[in-house]
Formats: sequence, C-alpha cells, structure tokens
Amino acid sequence: MGFNFGRIASRLVAIGALLGGLGSLVLAQQTSPELKDLYSKYQSGRGAVNRWMSGNTPFDPTKKEDLDQLANYCRFITKGQTFHDRLTTTSDINSKLLLDLPDNVQKDIGQTMVRAFDAPHGPSLLKTYHRTMLEQAEAVLAESKDQYVRLNIARVLPGIGLAVGSTKRDGKAVLDLKDQVEVYNRQIAACTKLIENASKGSPRDDGVLLYALRGAKEALAGYNATFALRTDREKKALTVPPDAAQEEKLLALAGDLAEKPPQWTNGAPAEEQEGFRMIRREAIRVLAASGRPKVGSVVPSAVLGRILALDPTKSNYRLDELVDAAIGLASMRIEAGYNTDLAASLVGKTIQEFIATYTQKQGIYASFPFVFHAARLNTALIAWEDKPPSPEIKGLVTKARGALTALEKKQEPQFQETEAIQKLRDKGYEMIKGDKSTEIPPG
Repeated sequence: MGFNFGRIASRLVAIGALLGGLGSLVLAQQTSPELKDLYSKYQSGRGAVNRWMSGNTPFDPTKKEDLDQLANYCRFITKGQTFHDRLTTTSDINSKLLLDLPDNVQKDIGQTMVRAFDAPHGPSLLKTYHRTMLEQAEAVLAESKDQYVRLNIARVLPGIGLAVGSTKRDGKAVLDLKDQVEVYNRQIAACTKLIENASKGSPRDDGVLLYALRGAKEALAGYNATFALRTDREKKALTVPPDAAQEEKLLALAGDLAEKPPQWTNGAPAEEQEGFRMIRREAIRVLAASGRPKVGSVVPSAVLGRILALDPTKSNYRLDELVDAAIGLASMRIEAGYNTDLAASLVGKTIQEFIATYTQKQGIYASFPFVFHAARLNTALIAWEDKPPSPEIKGLVTKARGALTALEKKQEPQFQETEAIQKLRDKGYEMIKGDKSTEIPPG
C-alpha cells in the first residue's frame, strides 16, 4: 500500500499545536533573535497550514501570501532544528519536543490531511509542500558544514520522501503521474547527491548518510506502490519518465554500501561497527524498495541475492538485514530474465535459517522481534502465492507462509525444505538469465 502523507502531515499540525502553547517558554530562554523571529513566523504559518489540511480553506499556489505562509512553516521545520543554543539545558523538557520534531513528521495520529487530499487543492498543497521543504533542507545542507546542523536537517528527508507516495482516502495517488514523477525525481536527485558526498566525506557524515538513504527508500517505495495503481492511459501519457540515470546512480551507491564496508570500518570499535550496520541496513532497504531486478547496469536483485547466499556461520549480516534482503527479492517485479527460481530458493533458505534461529533464541537473538519480522516476510510472500511464477515456488511459499503464520501466533513453526530449496537453486545460478555478472554460485 502507498504511504499516507495525510497522517504524516496531521502529525505536524498536532506537534505544532502542542508547541504553540509552549513555544514562548522555550524561546524565552534563547539568546538568538533569529530563532525567535523564525518561530514567530512559524506560528503564523502553522495556522494557515492547519486550515489547508482541514480541507476547509483552499490553498492557492499562485497566491504570494499562501506561499509565504507555507515557507514560514517549512523553514522552522528544517532550519529550526539547527540552533545549538536551544538545547543548552537538559532540564528544559520542551527542548526534546523541538528536537523530536523531524521524527514526529513521520508518525501519524489522525486523518486531517486526507480531507485536504480529497479537496481540489490537495494536489497543489502536496506538491508545493514537497518543493518548499526540500528547498529549505537543500539550502541549509549546502551552506553548513556543522555536523549537528547537517544531522538534524537530514532527519526531515524521510518525511519529505513520504510525500511521493501519498494517497487519498480511496487509496489512489494524490498527485497525477506527471507531477508525481517531478516530485520523485527531485527527491531522488537530492538524496543521491547527499549519499554520494556523505559516503566519501572527510570528516564522515554518517547521520546525513543514514537519513538520506531513508529519504530515498521512502521515495522509491511510495512511487512504486502508487505506480501499480495507474491506468495504462496514464502511463502512456507520461512524457517525462523517472530519471533513469539518477536511479542507477542511487542504486549503485546503495549496492556498494550493502556489500563493501568502507575503509574506516577496519579495526573500528564495536559500537562504530554497529553504527555502520544501521547504514548498511538502510542501503539494503533502498535496493529492496527499487522493486526492479535490474536498473540500467545495476542489478539490485543480484546484490540482495549474494547477501542471502552467504554461509550464515561466516556472514556478519544481522538477521534483520537478511529479512529486508529477502523481502526485496520476493517483492521484485517479475520481468523478463529475472530468475525467480533462484530468488525463491534464496528467500526459502533465509526463512529456514530465520525459523531455526527463532527456535533457539539465544545470545543476541534472545530479545529479537521475530514475530514482527515474520509478519513482514509473510506479507511479502503473498504475491508469489497468489500469482506463483511456477508450481514449485507455489509449494515452497505455501509451506513457508504456514510456518511464518504459526510463528506469528507464537506456535512452534516447522519449515525444513532444504531439498526443495536446492532443486530451485539448481535450475540456474544467474539472477538475470544470460548475464554472467549476476551469477551466484552454489555454496
């Protein structure tokens, strides 16, 4: 299903309302006149945004006053996170409310914005919101080298990315396909640039890297989810498609992060190694969200497949990373050349290892969220069960879903299908048939 930006946006309104009563107390402790002015304008902008989100007052993208109010609102959401002095005292509980604002953009507590999306001004509001938020974030990231500032600005990127896949109450995309592609291309380009620079930056820019990957992931997932709902007529009428060069560049960067640990991880302390695994997991999720076995010269399915093919006793990938890679393979579009037999065998292998680990639940996996990840895997397999690429895959998936359902109910799951998994694997070792570079040899 597509992401519902309505609930995301309504969270902003609710947080804004909460801060409205506390803001003067927070800012009275600040010495920065700029921050006070920023917050004062935000309060005015928040009132306007609240009226637009309710669906009762139309937003007019040609009206300077409306654009200024939206800019004031977005400027505080982004630039307001960059002031060091507002966090000087740990006794100020309101500081945490401000610090948490970017993350709260992604949490939903209501349906306010859905009313706006169903109104005629909904698409204009969404498109202008995305452009304004991204402009504000890009401006600060371009001018500041401060790690604190860059981290907090980058934290808004996933929330902006969610706008790409926003849906109305009936599940249809808010934006028409042309506008959605425009929003999508800008988001992907911005995140790709940040990922590229952060990956090679000195000093490292790990916070920006993490959140830029998340912003890209949300954009990919949202676009793909809603594209499936488009009519053939809409698709044929699209004159400017998604930027294939940017997509390819993004996925190549994600593939390197997923498979090639950067130099600094050599000999790094355990906590830094764990920090890199967070980045690597997001890179795997970007590849999974691409939804396509091959994009230009990049083959996301082969990267995910190579990760899953590793011997679990020698691999340093965590179980949650393997789950995301398996979900990615199971969710790929079935395109010409995609070796679904090999993909299904690797997914089956991972599920078998997942369930075996669950039955032991030792060490670091004593408190692992097995039920949550079992539900995610179970959902990802529905497409293969409903429209199986082959009878063999159908049989394997049915048994796997039965075991995962049992695990979700905290019953004892049974899934020992080594022979069936091996038979599928032996049908061919190239993830893209005829492409030797995608070969994943047995063992």
